[in-house]
Amino acid sequence: MPTRVCKSCGIEKEFSEYGRRHDCKDGIRPTCKVCCNKKRPSRAGSVKSKEYWNKWYSKNKESLLERRKSNESIKEYARRRYKEKKADINKQQSEYRKTSRHKFLNRKKEAKRRASKIEATPDWLTQDHERQIEEFYWLAKDLQSVTGEVYHVDHIAPLKGKNICGLHVPWNLQVLPADINLSKSNKF
Repeated sequence: MPTRVCKSCGIEKEFSEYGRRHDCKDGIRPTCKVCCNKKRPSRAGSVKSKEYWNKWYSKNKESLLERRKSNESIKEYARRRYKEKKADINKQQSEYRKTSRHKFLNRKKEAKRRASKIEATPDWLTQDHERQIEEFYWLAKDLQSVTGEVYHVDHIAPLKGKNICGLHVPWNLQVLPADINLSKSNKF
């Protein structure tokens, strides 16, 4: 198979690695396809193209957003489409909610848990305390990888219990096997 040295990178490659060019003597480009893609900013997916468009977007971001906000035809189209297909859209959304109910419930439950954890984390915790908290989670993950059994980081005094509400601090944490933690539930 015939080969040629690329004028750009200096590597000898087969002719299949080069693009065609009719004005060259043998009809093949002097630079390989890889080097051509790197050099041409208009080539979709090239490094220069990405840099160019990122730079362009950062310059024009505000005017684009402003144009999108002020463009009444887009808003009017969305309003009209919703009015025309309101029943279909609502039906699709309700069917999706019914079939994917577990997703919505889990997300809601997780968000509520995260919020209560944030509320239960005092402002006066030092970096040392935060490191100790991270070590509990690391230990649970490590025990899980070693034993194969699932471990949870448990709050000794629950964050939202009936009679007591604990804090998210190192001295209120312990690592327990998942089955024991789940059986404990929200009890002290």
